[in-house]
Amino acid sequence: AGAGGSGARRRESTATSAGVSSREPRQKRKPASRDLYSSSGSDQIDTLHVNFHKLESAALKRYRSHYKLQGVAPDATKDQLVTAVGSHFMSQKVDERKVIHTFFQSMIARRAAVE
Repeated sequence: AGAGGSGARRRESTATSAGVSSREPRQKRKPASRDLYSSSGSDQIDTLHVNFHKLESAALKRYRSHYKLQGVAPDATKDQLVTAVGSHFMSQKVDERKVIHTFFQSMIARRAAVE
């Protein structure tokens, strides 16, 4: 064990004004170039954490423009954009059954178009 303990790393992820934060032992990492999403640590995603700081400012500005976010100045800093985008993203309601149904319907249609 030694001075470093068990060697388990800890992670922090935040979505600023959305109040999303977690500090928990990290599960065995899967290789990824950039970790934008992380789950609560189990196979089942109970809570999704998104680190918007990993996005480039241009992507945050496109999000702001696409969703017409109010109260964000055109010359907003990256931190201000992260706060606004994170708050908007976390406020979205998703009907999971409808999303899954629509996804399967699109896969069936795509398969039919190929055949």
